[in-house]
Amino acid sequence: MLTLKQKQTIEKYIGEFTQDKAALTIYPFRYEFRELWDENSYDSTKTFVLQGTIISAIKTLRFSRRSIVRFKVLTKDNELNCVIYNRPYFKNTYGDNKITITGSFNDKRDFVVSTINQKTIDDSIGYFAVYPLKKGVNQHQMRTIMKKVLTKQIDTIHEMIPTFLVNKYKLFDTKTALQEIHLPSSSENLSDALRTLKYAEALRYQMALELSRLEDLMRPKSIKDFSQFNLEEEIKSLPFKLTKDQLAVSLEILQDLKDSSLMRRLLLGDVGSGKTVVAMLMTKAMLKAQHQVAFLAPTEVLATQHAQSFKEFGLEVDLLTSTTKASDLLRRIQTGDAKIIIGTHALFSKDVSYNKLGFVIIDEQHRFGVAQRQSLIEKGAAVDVLMMSATPIPRTLASTLYSHLSISMIETLPQGRKPITTKLIKRNSIIDILDDVLDFVLKEKQQVYVICPAIDDDETRNVIEVTKNLKNELGDKLRIGSIHSKLKNETINREISKFKNHQLDVLVSTTIVEVGVHVDNANMMIIYDADRFGLSQLHQLRGRIGRKDQAGFCFVLTNSRNQDSLNRLHIFVNERDGFKLSELDLKLRGTGDLLGQRQSGFPHFSHLDLANDLKILELAKADAKNLVDNPEKEATIFVENIRKSQQRLLIQASI
Repeated sequence: MLTLKQKQTIEKYIGEFTQDKAALTIYPFRYEFRELWDENSYDSTKTFVLQGTIISAIKTLRFSRRSIVRFKVLTKDNELNCVIYNRPYFKNTYGDNKITITGSFNDKRDFVVSTINQKTIDDSIGYFAVYPLKKGVNQHQMRTIMKKVLTKQIDTIHEMIPTFLVNKYKLFDTKTALQEIHLPSSSENLSDALRTLKYAEALRYQMALELSRLEDLMRPKSIKDFSQFNLEEEIKSLPFKLTKDQLAVSLEILQDLKDSSLMRRLLLGDVGSGKTVVAMLMTKAMLKAQHQVAFLAPTEVLATQHAQSFKEFGLEVDLLTSTTKASDLLRRIQTGDAKIIIGTHALFSKDVSYNKLGFVIIDEQHRFGVAQRQSLIEKGAAVDVLMMSATPIPRTLASTLYSHLSISMIETLPQGRKPITTKLIKRNSIIDILDDVLDFVLKEKQQVYVICPAIDDDETRNVIEVTKNLKNELGDKLRIGSIHSKLKNETINREISKFKNHQLDVLVSTTIVEVGVHVDNANMMIIYDADRFGLSQLHQLRGRIGRKDQAGFCFVLTNSRNQDSLNRLHIFVNERDGFKLSELDLKLRGTGDLLGQRQSGFPHFSHLDLANDLKILELAKADAKNLVDNPEKEATIFVENIRKSQQRLLIQASI
């Protein structure tokens, strides 16, 4: 049905596909409302459609990379000056025939033309979908494809929601929802269509999680013997006192490990809250129960750091990364001589065979895909899993997004931490704090992070430019290094090691230092263009300093005069609680900015907006649990269909 060229267009979005109706899964990201011009309104915020004839010559002005075309159009009651930007080859091919023009007025009451044709008014007004565009694709092509598919394929579209739930929530059927999403007939129908697709997406997601949870419950697990482990004695032997949250979480996890059901627990804790100590205590418990432990970290730097922490805790560990000479270690893992293996993706490579893997700890779990996490878990029989994240997430949101997991939270910080002094500087320059920086490094022998939002972007202070400027100005006084994601891992690791060993005074970096990099002597942070970061990401960055008993100083720099941005930065200056900041970030900027990027660990939804649609997810969570036990044929078919596509749904959501 679709032509070869149209199929090639769709393949730019979704790769190879077998059914033309798959094109309907490419959704608009916004809508444009075009209304008939009433000949009296010059509202520059609206898109108007008008009819008239061209009554002047076409004049074109060309610049180096731009062009402006000017001409006049006579409507029923007005003579309008029309402007077309960057279409230098426009010619009047319409003669004295009536034309239909779409566009908007500028401040000079010129009509800025976006489209010009001879369509009827009825075909030109109303709501129009606006699609994300790939190279070589335009909106007209996308709209034509969607209209064609909907016309020819509408009867082949299957229902996404059981009928009784459609009726319960007064939703559209799937055919109507897709029709209105791509070809809206009114704002009301568009709203109902979007509500329908949001619920459908939420229900399928929650159903996949519920099936995953039930599968874990049904998998057999041999009872582990913890008779040789005394948690109270282990805690007493620590050189510091656990917080009440650390103690409560330790008891929760130990009980999970003792239970007959597999543990699938997510531990959320603010930066520096002491999650690793809990992980080490539970590792000791598993060693006493005669099981191996695998600790998975997203980077070699972080894996090395965890290995060092475990050794300081008195535990013997082996480090396995892509750079490890592993032949002897692989043998020791297979024989069981290696008890605690800390590493990166190498932990789940096909060459690694564990002897009696019973416990998997995954740090910064959102940085690993579903398949990656599962490939490590399946290295053992009935493995208990503890996933950890330093991303503070509001409790209600966490319990809804991760409904297949048990949730634990550490919200209190260890005693003795000195507060981090945070200051907002309304100037995107280090000059105002230069004396503070020099005193901090030269007199107090401390180190400094300098954070930039980009590597080499001309519109912001970037790592390359800032590093060059700092070396030019301060290179005779300070030792300055830099890291960013375009460097090789060996280079990044080398520079971080130099910083940890105090061979550098200043480390200029992008946000790749935001999680896990601990340098006890680095207790000052300078963040350029701070308005470009979300509150939670700023908090993650600030968590790199003040980790021991040292006072920390964080300076956020900005040239922004946008009041909303400044208000956010004032909130950051005055608030230390990561969970409170995450709630505010969710309200102000949505989930995409809880960590600043899509890798924030949240599901990737097409329609759902977690900042505003949490209620829909909660309803879907309850409905998914009820559907499992619903004997009705339609419910059973729905559950089985989700079961068949369960893994794909979870991978798509990156959960």
